[in-house]
Amino acid sequence: MLAALQGDGCPRYDVVILDSAWTAEFAAAGLLEPVDDVPRDRFVPAALATGQWRGRQYALPFATDVGLLFRREGAPAPLTWRDLYDSAGLQGFVTQNDDYEGGTVSLLEVTGGMMEGERVVMGARAKEGLAAWWHARETQKIAEGPFRERESLTEFVTGRARYLRHWPYAYLRLVEAGVKAEVSPLPGGGVLGGSNLAIASRSGLAAESRAFVDYLTRADNQRQLFSCGGYAPVVEAAYERVDPCQMQREDGPAPPSATRTQLARLLGAVHLALGSAKRPSLVHYAQFSETLRECVRAVMDDDHTSGADFADAVERALAGALPDAVGGRPGAEDGCR
Repeated sequence: MLAALQGDGCPRYDVVILDSAWTAEFAAAGLLEPVDDVPRDRFVPAALATGQWRGRQYALPFATDVGLLFRREGAPAPLTWRDLYDSAGLQGFVTQNDDYEGGTVSLLEVTGGMMEGERVVMGARAKEGLAAWWHARETQKIAEGPFRERESLTEFVTGRARYLRHWPYAYLRLVEAGVKAEVSPLPGGGVLGGSNLAIASRSGLAAESRAFVDYLTRADNQRQLFSCGGYAPVVEAAYERVDPCQMQREDGPAPPSATRTQLARLLGAVHLALGSAKRPSLVHYAQFSETLRECVRAVMDDDHTSGADFADAVERALAGALPDAVGGRPGAEDGCR
Protein backbone atom coordinates (compact mmCIF):
# COMPACT_ATOMS: atom_id res chain seq x y z
CA MET A 1 0.00 0.00 0.00
CA LEU A 2 2.86 2.35 0.74
CA ALA A 3 4.40 1.60 -2.66
CA ALA A 4 1.08 2.15 -4.43
CA LEU A 5 0.58 5.58 -2.86
CA GLN A 6 4.21 6.59 -3.41
CA GLY A 7 4.39 5.46 -7.05
CA ASP A 8 4.83 7.83 -9.94
CA GLY A 9 2.30 8.32 -12.70
CA CYS A 10 -1.45 8.64 -12.33
CA PRO A 11 -2.90 8.15 -8.84
CA ARG A 12 -4.21 4.60 -8.55
CA TYR A 13 -6.32 5.02 -5.42
CA ASP A 14 -8.46 7.73 -3.88
CA VAL A 15 -9.57 6.10 -0.62
CA VAL A 16 -7.56 3.56 1.34
CA ILE A 17 -8.53 1.37 4.28
CA LEU A 18 -5.68 1.36 6.78
CA ASP A 19 -5.15 -0.73 9.86
CA SER A 20 -5.57 1.78 12.68
CA ALA A 21 -1.96 1.17 13.79
CA TRP A 22 -0.62 2.30 10.39
CA THR A 23 -2.19 5.77 10.20
CA ALA A 24 0.79 7.60 11.72
CA GLU A 25 3.23 5.93 9.33
CA PHE A 26 1.23 6.92 6.23
CA ALA A 27 0.56 10.44 7.52
CA ALA A 28 4.23 11.03 8.35
CA ALA A 29 5.14 10.00 4.80
CA GLY A 30 2.85 12.71 3.41
CA LEU A 31 0.58 10.19 1.69
CA LEU A 32 -2.72 11.20 3.30
CA GLU A 33 -4.89 14.26 2.87
CA PRO A 34 -5.76 15.92 6.19
CA VAL A 35 -9.43 15.59 7.12
CA ASP A 36 -10.86 18.91 8.24
CA ASP A 37 -14.23 19.93 9.67
CA VAL A 38 -14.74 16.67 11.54
CA PRO A 39 -17.78 16.70 13.87
CA ARG A 40 -15.93 15.21 16.81
CA ASP A 41 -19.01 14.52 18.92
CA ARG A 42 -20.25 12.24 16.12
CA PHE A 43 -17.51 9.64 16.53
CA VAL A 44 -16.44 7.38 19.39
CA PRO A 45 -13.49 9.34 20.85
CA ALA A 46 -11.09 6.39 21.08
CA ALA A 47 -11.77 5.37 17.47
CA LEU A 48 -11.41 8.92 16.17
CA ALA A 49 -8.07 9.31 17.95
CA THR A 50 -6.56 6.46 15.91
CA GLY A 51 -6.79 8.68 12.80
CA GLN A 52 -4.74 11.51 14.32
CA TRP A 53 -1.07 12.27 14.02
CA ARG A 54 0.65 15.19 15.75
CA GLY A 55 -2.65 16.77 16.63
CA ARG A 56 -4.21 16.67 13.17
CA GLN A 57 -6.83 14.32 11.72
CA TYR A 58 -5.64 12.27 8.75
CA ALA A 59 -8.21 9.48 8.68
CA LEU A 60 -11.70 8.70 9.93
CA PRO A 61 -12.52 5.42 11.67
CA PHE A 62 -14.42 2.85 9.61
CA ALA A 63 -14.71 -0.23 11.82
CA THR A 64 -13.15 -0.13 15.24
CA ASP A 65 -12.25 -3.15 17.34
CA VAL A 66 -11.54 -3.76 21.00
CA GLY A 67 -10.52 -6.86 22.89
CA LEU A 68 -13.30 -8.49 24.91
CA LEU A 69 -13.54 -11.34 27.40
CA PHE A 70 -15.88 -14.22 26.60
CA ARG A 71 -16.71 -16.64 29.40
CA ARG A 72 -18.83 -19.72 29.69
CA GLU A 73 -22.12 -19.45 31.56
CA GLY A 74 -21.49 -19.47 35.28
CA ALA A 75 -17.88 -18.34 35.06
CA PRO A 76 -17.37 -15.14 37.11
CA ALA A 77 -16.46 -11.84 35.50
CA PRO A 78 -12.94 -11.08 36.84
CA LEU A 79 -11.87 -7.62 37.94
CA THR A 80 -8.13 -8.16 37.48
CA TRP A 81 -5.88 -10.36 35.34
CA ARG A 82 -4.89 -12.33 38.43
CA ASP A 83 -8.57 -12.96 39.19
CA LEU A 84 -9.01 -14.19 35.63
CA TYR A 85 -6.12 -16.62 35.81
CA ASP A 86 -7.24 -17.90 39.24
CA SER A 87 -10.75 -18.56 37.91
CA ALA A 88 -9.59 -20.14 34.67
CA GLY A 89 -8.20 -23.37 36.07
CA LEU A 90 -5.82 -25.65 34.17
CA GLN A 91 -5.56 -24.55 30.50
CA GLY A 92 -8.67 -22.50 31.17
CA PHE A 93 -7.82 -19.23 29.41
CA VAL A 94 -7.19 -19.05 25.68
CA THR A 95 -5.87 -16.00 23.88
CA GLN A 96 -3.86 -15.06 20.80
CA ASN A 97 -0.26 -15.82 21.75
CA ASP A 98 1.46 -16.60 18.45
CA ASP A 99 4.40 -14.53 17.19
CA TYR A 100 2.37 -11.96 15.20
CA GLU A 101 0.48 -8.74 15.86
CA GLY A 102 -2.09 -10.54 18.00
CA GLY A 103 0.69 -11.50 20.38
CA THR A 104 1.66 -7.83 20.66
CA VAL A 105 -1.93 -6.88 21.44
CA SER A 106 -2.13 -9.51 24.19
CA LEU A 107 1.05 -8.11 25.79
CA LEU A 108 -0.25 -4.55 25.59
CA GLU A 109 -3.48 -5.63 27.27
CA VAL A 110 -1.90 -7.40 30.24
CA THR A 111 0.47 -4.46 30.83
CA GLY A 112 -2.01 -1.65 30.25
CA GLY A 113 -0.13 -0.28 27.23
CA MET A 114 3.47 0.50 28.32
CA MET A 115 3.50 3.68 26.23
CA GLU A 116 2.77 7.36 26.86
CA GLY A 117 2.93 8.97 23.43
CA GLU A 118 6.29 7.81 22.07
CA ARG A 119 7.80 7.26 25.50
CA VAL A 120 8.16 3.79 27.03
CA VAL A 121 6.65 3.63 30.52
CA MET A 122 6.86 0.49 32.65
CA GLY A 123 4.88 1.42 35.75
CA ALA A 124 3.59 -0.69 38.63
CA ARG A 125 0.49 -1.75 36.69
CA ALA A 126 2.53 -3.02 33.75
CA LYS A 127 4.89 -4.98 36.01
CA GLU A 128 2.02 -6.48 38.01
CA GLY A 129 0.37 -7.59 34.78
CA LEU A 130 3.58 -9.18 33.51
CA ALA A 131 4.16 -10.93 36.83
CA ALA A 132 0.64 -12.37 36.84
CA TRP A 133 1.03 -13.42 33.18
CA TRP A 134 4.32 -15.21 33.90
CA HIS A 135 2.81 -17.05 36.87
CA ALA A 136 -0.24 -18.06 34.81
CA ARG A 137 2.03 -19.51 32.14
CA GLU A 138 4.12 -21.35 34.73
CA THR A 139 1.01 -22.89 36.33
CA GLN A 140 -0.53 -23.68 32.92
CA LYS A 141 -3.61 -21.50 33.36
CA ILE A 142 -3.13 -20.18 29.81
CA ALA A 143 -3.85 -22.70 27.06
CA GLU A 144 -0.71 -23.65 25.17
CA GLY A 145 -0.67 -22.37 21.59
CA PRO A 146 0.46 -21.01 19.36
CA PHE A 147 -2.99 -19.54 18.74
CA ARG A 148 -4.23 -16.87 16.40
CA GLU A 149 -7.81 -15.62 16.07
CA ARG A 150 -9.18 -18.66 14.28
CA GLU A 151 -7.37 -21.26 16.39
CA SER A 152 -8.20 -19.61 19.72
CA LEU A 153 -11.89 -19.40 18.82
CA THR A 154 -11.91 -23.06 17.83
CA GLU A 155 -10.15 -24.00 21.08
CA PHE A 156 -12.84 -22.25 23.11
CA VAL A 157 -15.69 -23.78 21.12
CA THR A 158 -14.36 -27.35 21.25
CA GLY A 159 -12.08 -27.32 24.30
CA ARG A 160 -12.39 -27.02 28.04
CA ALA A 161 -11.36 -23.38 28.36
CA ARG A 162 -13.62 -21.22 30.53
CA TYR A 163 -12.39 -17.88 29.19
CA LEU A 164 -11.52 -16.51 25.75
CA ARG A 165 -9.93 -13.20 24.80
CA HIS A 166 -11.12 -12.19 21.33
CA TRP A 167 -12.60 -9.43 19.17
CA PRO A 168 -16.34 -8.58 19.07
CA TYR A 169 -17.11 -10.61 15.93
CA ALA A 170 -16.29 -13.79 17.88
CA TYR A 171 -19.60 -13.42 19.72
CA LEU A 172 -21.53 -13.96 16.48
CA ARG A 173 -19.42 -17.03 15.71
CA LEU A 174 -20.13 -18.43 19.18
CA VAL A 175 -23.86 -17.89 18.73
CA GLU A 176 -23.75 -19.66 15.37
CA ALA A 177 -21.88 -22.56 17.00
CA GLY A 178 -24.49 -22.84 19.74
CA VAL A 179 -22.04 -21.92 22.50
CA LYS A 180 -23.65 -20.06 25.38
CA ALA A 181 -21.20 -17.41 26.54
CA GLU A 182 -21.25 -14.14 28.43
CA VAL A 183 -19.26 -11.13 27.25
CA SER A 184 -17.61 -8.29 29.15
CA PRO A 185 -14.64 -5.92 28.90
CA LEU A 186 -11.18 -7.28 29.65
CA PRO A 187 -9.69 -6.61 33.07
CA GLY A 188 -8.10 -3.18 32.99
CA GLY A 189 -9.34 -2.37 29.48
CA GLY A 190 -8.57 -3.65 26.01
CA VAL A 191 -6.45 -2.59 23.07
CA LEU A 192 -7.90 -0.84 20.05
CA GLY A 193 -7.90 -2.54 16.69
CA GLY A 194 -9.88 -1.90 13.54
CA SER A 195 -9.43 0.12 10.39
CA ASN A 196 -9.55 3.72 9.22
CA LEU A 197 -10.58 5.40 5.98
CA ALA A 198 -8.12 7.90 4.52
CA ILE A 199 -7.99 9.98 1.34
CA ALA A 200 -4.79 9.70 -0.68
CA SER A 201 -2.98 13.03 -0.88
CA ARG A 202 -2.51 12.61 -4.67
CA SER A 203 -6.18 11.92 -5.31
CA GLY A 204 -7.86 14.34 -7.67
CA LEU A 205 -11.25 13.50 -6.18
CA ALA A 206 -10.92 14.73 -2.62
CA ALA A 207 -14.51 16.01 -2.33
CA GLU A 208 -16.02 12.86 -3.83
CA SER A 209 -13.80 10.70 -1.64
CA ARG A 210 -14.88 12.56 1.50
CA ALA A 211 -18.53 12.05 0.54
CA PHE A 212 -17.91 8.31 0.17
CA VAL A 213 -16.17 8.16 3.55
CA ASP A 214 -19.07 10.03 5.17
CA TYR A 215 -21.50 7.56 3.60
CA LEU A 216 -19.65 4.54 4.98
CA THR A 217 -19.70 6.05 8.46
CA ARG A 218 -23.42 6.81 8.50
CA ALA A 219 -25.14 5.38 11.57
CA ASP A 220 -27.41 3.04 9.59
CA ASN A 221 -24.47 1.53 7.69
CA GLN A 222 -22.48 1.19 10.90
CA ARG A 223 -25.36 -0.68 12.54
CA GLN A 224 -25.43 -3.16 9.67
CA LEU A 225 -21.67 -3.69 9.83
CA PHE A 226 -22.13 -4.52 13.51
CA SER A 227 -25.16 -6.81 13.35
CA CYS A 228 -24.03 -8.67 10.20
CA GLY A 229 -20.29 -8.87 10.79
CA GLY A 230 -19.57 -7.97 14.41
CA TYR A 231 -17.64 -4.81 13.53
CA ALA A 232 -17.77 -2.36 16.42
CA PRO A 233 -19.45 0.91 15.33
CA VAL A 234 -17.35 4.07 15.18
CA VAL A 235 -20.20 6.60 15.49
CA GLU A 236 -22.00 7.25 18.76
CA ALA A 237 -25.46 7.22 17.15
CA ALA A 238 -25.01 3.57 16.18
CA TYR A 239 -25.02 2.65 19.89
CA GLU A 240 -28.50 4.07 20.48
CA ARG A 241 -30.27 0.97 19.16
CA VAL A 242 -29.70 -2.37 17.45
CA ASP A 243 -30.89 -3.09 13.91
CA PRO A 244 -31.09 -6.77 12.94
CA CYS A 245 -28.90 -7.86 10.05
CA GLN A 246 -30.51 -7.15 6.67
CA MET A 247 -27.78 -8.65 4.52
CA GLN A 248 -29.03 -10.23 1.31
CA ARG A 249 -27.91 -13.56 -0.07
CA GLU A 250 -28.48 -14.95 -3.55
CA ASP A 251 -31.40 -17.03 -2.26
CA GLY A 252 -32.88 -14.24 -0.14
CA PRO A 253 -32.28 -12.50 3.18
CA ALA A 254 -29.70 -14.06 5.45
CA PRO A 255 -31.14 -15.46 8.69
CA PRO A 256 -30.15 -13.45 11.77
CA SER A 257 -27.15 -14.96 13.52
CA ALA A 258 -28.00 -13.40 16.87
CA THR A 259 -31.17 -12.11 18.54
CA ARG A 260 -31.75 -8.44 19.23
CA THR A 261 -31.15 -9.12 22.93
CA GLN A 262 -27.85 -10.84 22.22
CA LEU A 263 -26.72 -8.05 19.90
CA ALA A 264 -27.67 -5.42 22.47
CA ARG A 265 -25.64 -7.27 25.12
CA LEU A 266 -22.61 -7.34 22.84
CA LEU A 267 -23.05 -3.71 21.83
CA GLY A 268 -23.13 -2.63 25.47
CA ALA A 269 -19.92 -4.52 26.26
CA VAL A 270 -18.18 -3.01 23.24
CA HIS A 271 -19.17 0.55 24.13
CA LEU A 272 -18.04 0.07 27.72
CA ALA A 273 -14.70 -1.42 26.64
CA LEU A 274 -14.02 1.41 24.20
CA GLY A 275 -14.10 3.90 27.05
CA SER A 276 -10.65 2.80 28.25
CA ALA A 277 -9.13 1.24 25.12
CA LYS A 278 -6.04 2.62 23.41
CA ARG A 279 -3.24 1.69 21.01
CA PRO A 280 0.21 3.28 20.59
CA SER A 281 0.30 5.79 17.71
CA LEU A 282 3.79 5.41 16.30
CA VAL A 283 5.34 6.11 12.91
CA HIS A 284 7.45 2.97 13.28
CA TYR A 285 4.74 0.87 14.89
CA ALA A 286 5.66 -2.32 12.99
CA GLN A 287 9.22 -2.20 14.33
CA PHE A 288 7.97 -1.45 17.83
CA SER A 289 5.59 -4.42 17.68
CA GLU A 290 8.21 -6.90 16.48
CA THR A 291 10.82 -5.69 18.96
CA LEU A 292 8.39 -5.92 21.86
CA ARG A 293 7.65 -9.56 21.12
CA GLU A 294 11.33 -10.34 20.47
CA CYS A 295 12.37 -8.91 23.83
CA VAL A 296 9.69 -10.74 25.80
CA ARG A 297 10.55 -14.03 24.07
CA ALA A 298 14.24 -13.51 24.87
CA VAL A 299 13.49 -12.93 28.54
CA MET A 300 11.16 -15.93 28.71
CA ASP A 301 14.02 -18.20 27.64
CA ASP A 302 15.87 -17.38 30.87
CA ASP A 303 15.15 -18.84 34.31
CA HIS A 304 13.24 -16.68 36.79
CA THR A 305 12.50 -17.17 40.45
CA SER A 306 9.17 -15.32 40.44
CA GLY A 307 6.80 -13.23 38.40
CA ALA A 308 8.32 -10.08 39.87
CA ASP A 309 11.78 -11.25 38.77
CA PHE A 310 10.45 -11.87 35.25
CA ALA A 311 8.79 -8.44 35.12
CA ASP A 312 12.02 -6.73 36.21
CA ALA A 313 13.93 -8.58 33.47
CA VAL A 314 11.39 -7.53 30.86
CA GLU A 315 11.64 -3.92 32.03
CA ARG A 316 15.41 -3.97 31.60
CA ALA A 317 15.18 -5.57 28.16
CA LEU A 318 12.56 -3.14 26.88
CA ALA A 319 14.44 -0.13 28.26
CA GLY A 320 17.38 -1.09 26.06
CA ALA A 321 15.45 -1.86 22.88
CA LEU A 322 12.07 -0.15 22.60
CA PRO A 323 13.31 3.47 22.39
CA ASP A 324 15.36 2.54 19.31
CA ALA A 325 12.40 0.65 17.83
CA VAL A 326 10.08 3.62 18.40
CA GLY A 327 12.63 5.83 16.67
CA GLY A 328 12.92 3.44 13.73
CA ARG A 329 16.60 2.75 14.31
CA PRO A 330 17.94 -0.54 12.89
CA GLY A 331 19.04 -3.34 15.18
CA ALA A 332 16.69 -2.32 17.97
CA GLU A 333 16.08 -5.93 18.97
CA ASP A 334 19.81 -6.30 19.69
CA GLY A 335 19.24 -4.26 22.83
CA CYS A 336 16.91 -6.86 24.35
CA ARG A 337 19.71 -8.39 26.41
